[in-house]
Amino acid sequence: MKYCYFLITLFLLAFTFACKKDNPETERIVKPKLTGAVEKGPFLKGSQISIVELSADLNPTGRIFKTEILSDLGHFEMNDLALVSPYVQVLVDGFYFNEVTGALSNSRITLGALVDISSQNTVNVNVITHLEQRRVKHLMQEGATFVQAKKQASSEILQAFYIGEELDGTSDNVSLVDNNNNAASLLAISSALLNMVSSDAALTETLSSIAQQIESDGALSEADSERIKQSIRSLNMEYIADNVVTRYRDLGMEVEIPDFLDVIPIDEITEQDFFTTEEDFIVAYGAAVKSFYEYYQAFAVFEAAYTHTVDASTNPTYFEIAGHQFAPTNTPVFQLWVKAYGTVRMFSLLVQKGEGSQLTMANEIARYAHTHLGYLYWSMMTLWGDIPYLDPAQLDNIITPPRTRMIDILSYLTPSIEAAAQHIQAASNQYGVSRSFPLAVLARLYLSEGNYLKAKQYAEDVIQSGLFSLSPDPWGGTENVYGYTLSADFLEELVNPDYRELINSSNTIQYVTYPEIVLTASEACLNLGEVDQAVGYLNQIRQSKGKSASASTDRTVIEQALLDEIKDELGKDGLWFSALKRNGKAEEVLDIPAYRELIPIPQQEMERNPTMTQNPGY
Repeated sequence: MKYCYFLITLFLLAFTFACKKDNPETERIVKPKLTGAVEKGPFLKGSQISIVELSADLNPTGRIFKTEILSDLGHFEMNDLALVSPYVQVLVDGFYFNEVTGALSNSRITLGALVDISSQNTVNVNVITHLEQRRVKHLMQEGATFVQAKKQASSEILQAFYIGEELDGTSDNVSLVDNNNNAASLLAISSALLNMVSSDAALTETLSSIAQQIESDGALSEADSERIKQSIRSLNMEYIADNVVTRYRDLGMEVEIPDFLDVIPIDEITEQDFFTTEEDFIVAYGAAVKSFYEYYQAFAVFEAAYTHTVDASTNPTYFEIAGHQFAPTNTPVFQLWVKAYGTVRMFSLLVQKGEGSQLTMANEIARYAHTHLGYLYWSMMTLWGDIPYLDPAQLDNIITPPRTRMIDILSYLTPSIEAAAQHIQAASNQYGVSRSFPLAVLARLYLSEGNYLKAKQYAEDVIQSGLFSLSPDPWGGTENVYGYTLSADFLEELVNPDYRELINSSNTIQYVTYPEIVLTASEACLNLGEVDQAVGYLNQIRQSKGKSASASTDRTVIEQALLDEIKDELGKDGLWFSALKRNGKAEEVLDIPAYRELIPIPQQEMERNPTMTQNPGY
């Protein structure tokens, strides 16, 4: 009996040994120390890390190991990690450094990586590892090995971002600080993603959307491919490199940042792939309009916080703006500058490629672009005064542009917008653009210049079109000169939470309203000495809102009543600051010294651009 028991025991041992040889999952893997870095930009200290053990088919085994990031460099360490499978998913949840804005994120995001740790002791997590996860699983289900799936998935992701080579190694060995083509690829993809969105929530959604799209065939939709092209084209890599270098230096680490042009053939993207069909122009215009929407939200919040038409005193992002105590290093100032010029470049490129094109739609979109540029430059000059003007014809050669006088910028802008107004149809088209949009922008530009005759002319052109009327309901549609109702998807992707909270929680965006046109006509008439007409236009506004008409002919009284209506009607539309400055009231009403009628040029721009000068007082 003992002999039989001994044979059975030997048989079971042999069987168990054979099973272990055939099933690598049961081989115990011990890692005395597993280290790595999590980079979006680098994640912040305290971000939570979960190492999830996976089976051979990449399903969770139920075993999870926890640790956290040890420093703001994104580094982590796990000691004495014991696994029965070589495959793990590393999931990281936390705040990160945004390399595009140069600021820390407002919200947490989650990044992941699928890794075979059997032969490595270092694992990095980044946007490439995150985007490839679903694709890797799909390829393995189709029969690929883990190594084959990882290589193919990362290659497809790089191709989706127009990167003309493969990674040297696997994505989980790539780091921003490696100063090689791998690092350049990661920085390009990471920055392009951030440049496509306006919030951390939108970044999470975009990451998820791209991962889902490439899961089955490794390809993106044509629309998202165009969005990526536009994003790459508008990246300011000098800013981004400076931001990354500065961040690491502040954390005690000197790094060199490779040029992403080493891996992305940017000339091919802009010259060969862009703007060959009308559809290219339509998609590119859509991307520019989205960027314009993101900029407008940030501008409106900034202006309202600064002029106290909203209470931002407790808002963590804008409380310094509300207190008029910010310096050139202020993050919202820099973010606004970067978004403004990123959007300017997108519309300038549409002008450069579309004007004179044989494609009818390309010329039409160039006219829309000219008008948007007028709006953008007006808002930027309101805040900063003299600013660099980017000539669309010389766009590719502009690296460190100097300041341009406001009067010169206006002289560059107005003829093109006047020409656009002659060719854009009177009624609103499928893009929400009518002739009234360029006319309204011209009225705004000439009013800021003090050319009241021209301001009155263009405002009255809109009034006499008969397309708009005043209404007690500002969102009723009859007051909307240029704007549109946003879809739920558009709102979720691009909405600025501060804008929704402080300015406008509806799903309608109005860049130009009819009350602005009527009040522009009133202000222009008043400055031309046409008091009766000024009062007439003013009373149209007052009576439409249920107020009594003004009977005064005293200029001072009318001027104050006009300012009151501008604040009431347009105070959250980004127009109050310019009205106060035009009428010499900014110092008194806002209780600011004269130099704060301009905000500072961002410190990052001062350091990057040797031709730039700082506004007085800063």
